[in-house]
Order: sequence, then C-alpha cells, then structure tokens
Amino acid sequence: MCNCFEETMEKVTEHIKEQLPDNVEEFKAEWQGRAYMLAEGQYAPTSPKIEYEYRPMKRDGTPQKNLKKDSITILASHCCYCGEKFERPEKS
Repeated sequence: MCNCFEETMEKVTEHIKEQLPDNVEEFKAEWQGRAYMLAEGQYAPTSPKIEYEYRPMKRDGTPQKNLKKDSITILASHCCYCGEKFERPEKS
C-alpha cells in the first residue's frame, strides 16, 4: 500500500508549523472524516464528506419554506494522490 496520506500529512503539518509563532508548545493535526473500517483490506484513512441541500416541493407544487440538508460520505477505491488501487478481498 502507498504511504501518500502519511507523506501528505507530514508536508501539511510542517507547512502549518512554519506559519505559527515560535512559542507554540503543543500542535496536533488530524484528518477530518476519519473512519475505522471493520472490513479486511486497505482503505484511505479518511472519507471525504459531501454536504448538500435542496428545497422540496409541496404536494400543491409550491416550494417548501425550509431547505432540507443531508450528506454522503465517499469511500475511495484508489488513493486520491497516486492512483494506486487499494487491495481488498473479493466480494463473495
């Protein structure tokens, strides 16, 4: 498996630290949208989340007053940085 996510986090962490004042004592950076997979195989350490909203229509054809909001999470089959396919057992 590639180590793109680890390398990217290291690069981003160093870039952020360079922007911070010298007297910072503690620093922590983590991927958002982290997930723990119970299935076997390789997975990205983070799953991008897409938020969306829409205005549904009433039965009479007029738009409802409030927007509906929801989201979905994407589970990648390939590394988004190098394109390497994640190895996973075949579905049976």
